[in-house]
Amino acid sequence: MVVDSMDLADLQQRILIVEDELIVAEDLRAKLESLGYEVGGMAMSGEEALEMAEECRGALDLALMDIRLAGKMDGVETAGVMRERFDIPVIYLTAHSDTHTLERAKLTEPFGFLNKPLNARNLHSTVEMALYKHKIDRQLRISEERFRIMFETAQDGIFMKDEALRYTQVNPAIEELLNLPVEKIIGVTDRELLGPPAAAASEASEQRVLQGEVVEEDVTWGVDGTDRVLHVVRVPMRAGRDRVMGLCCIARDITERKLEEEERRRLARRLEKAQKQESLRMMAGGVAHDFNNLLQAIIGNADYVLEETPRTSHCYVDVENIKTTAVRAAELTKQMLDFSGTSPVAAEPLDASALVNEVSALLESAVGLHVDLRYSLAEGLPAVRGDINQLRQILLNLVINASEAFGDGSGEVAVQTGLTDADEADLQDLLLGDERSAGTYVFVEVADNGPGMDADTQGRAFDPFFSTKFTGRGLGLATVLGIVRGHGGAVDLKSEVGAGTVFRILLPATDDVLPRRQCAGMIQSEDDQGTNGAGRVLLVDDESGVRYIVTRGLERSSFVVVAAADGTEAMRAFAKTPDAFDAAVLDLKMPGLAGLQTYRSIRALREDIPVVFSSGYREASVRRQVDISGPVEFIQKPYMNSTLVECIRRLLARPGSSESEPAVDA
Repeated sequence: MVVDSMDLADLQQRILIVEDELIVAEDLRAKLESLGYEVGGMAMSGEEALEMAEECRGALDLALMDIRLAGKMDGVETAGVMRERFDIPVIYLTAHSDTHTLERAKLTEPFGFLNKPLNARNLHSTVEMALYKHKIDRQLRISEERFRIMFETAQDGIFMKDEALRYTQVNPAIEELLNLPVEKIIGVTDRELLGPPAAAASEASEQRVLQGEVVEEDVTWGVDGTDRVLHVVRVPMRAGRDRVMGLCCIARDITERKLEEEERRRLARRLEKAQKQESLRMMAGGVAHDFNNLLQAIIGNADYVLEETPRTSHCYVDVENIKTTAVRAAELTKQMLDFSGTSPVAAEPLDASALVNEVSALLESAVGLHVDLRYSLAEGLPAVRGDINQLRQILLNLVINASEAFGDGSGEVAVQTGLTDADEADLQDLLLGDERSAGTYVFVEVADNGPGMDADTQGRAFDPFFSTKFTGRGLGLATVLGIVRGHGGAVDLKSEVGAGTVFRILLPATDDVLPRRQCAGMIQSEDDQGTNGAGRVLLVDDESGVRYIVTRGLERSSFVVVAAADGTEAMRAFAKTPDAFDAAVLDLKMPGLAGLQTYRSIRALREDIPVVFSSGYREASVRRQVDISGPVEFIQKPYMNSTLVECIRRLLARPGSSESEPAVDA
């Protein structure tokens, strides 16, 4: 073990004397001991000296070597072996030597020369200087070895440059980063390695370092066509206090860290947007539900006034306008429900390509003559399960949005269908994708070659009431997103300024081969011819206007109605005589005992009673919350009076209704 920090004065130095003249050797021994040194041995030949060095390995601090030894090995050869094998410094003793011998001696890097005869003063100073120099050399070698190990094994890139900014030394990490062998790096500049544009920024920073600054920055290196982001610290290397002889740089590859930071920012933006969308959806769903209750009362009252008013009356036209406006308002609330993802879905197996074919005439009339509409429809696609009316609306909204991108100019809109497999990584990049599972999806794509959208516009494209058009309604794409959410799908938006826009809707592929059924609309025909029925109906709704209109409509169809404002009031009436009721109409959202809780309580007393759920929310969300079985139907507010009557009639007409399946699939 080398004790670098211990002062030489604290140790008695052991010196080996190699001298073939015994009298000279003894004299030298006496002088050394008088100066306080310990003589570790005296050898008469080179061979004997090496044997002693082997025996005393690590215990000799210096050798005094006669340069002209007798025997096979002279002093020069012996000194060379001793220095190389045992790291023992040597001082040559000489009386006279030829030039050739002296030149040979220099190659062994001696720590001094002493001329015979020796005097104590010269001996002492030469020995002290040799011991000190050897100590410093050893410390330097240890330091260099430490540096070499760190330099060569460091994960960070380390390199040195001279004043001309040429590489003078690089470690293996730099070789790996540049993907070049060291011989192609040493002696060249960044301008030669990376090219002038890439080297310009680093050269400017390195000139500052040559002026004495320490520069720390992130830089991008383009290596083999791949950009790597490096955190680089550059420090000046000084030769003395005032002169900078070059620079040393440490470069850490932070590409992955930068990508992770960007991914975290991207996820944070997505989370923020998702939270905003969720808040808007909840608000839209709640507002639409309350509006539907109000519209139910307006449309119902308007129907009764129209039935009792002559068509020739001025009032008839006014009331008809009221009803028409209310129906239009109901369509707006339907859009709000579509956006919230809570609109009812009349799900059935659909062929996406057949659906596009079916609405192609409508699409072509919607885009106008200035837009060329093209189709590329795949055959034999698996079925998707969806609401045909809502999927038509998606197609129409996307095609109209694409055609409006051209303004008064002309362009091309392409509608394509197909099949794609999407894994979790693919879905993460899609809107709603993080809510979906990997699998096979049918896609419907609408692409245009219009002006495209910048990143900010893309980020807000699906926000409700955001539009780049002066006359834009602002619910088109928001509705698309809501409908896709309700169908368990995802949306891929790709756009570039000047290169057009592509919307791709992904819908889960199914093995469903069920026959197509007719989808009922929310607002039925205005030809409201009530169907007479008979029976006792329990009506539960917290809106007095709705109770009044529905009661009036059912009574006009010969039903006896017991109306209640909430579930508690309804259960008091029902519990007295459960068998006296033929059906129940329950609003889902009520204060106190809500619709689902009332349903459970009613079914606990009489499990076969037909029930109609009435709400602005979608049926599937209700069925997820409670096990609904037996004779059940679901009706969407606002509805025509005849729709409710027909719904109750269907339930009452079922034989063995307590064992029947629900009328509408979830």
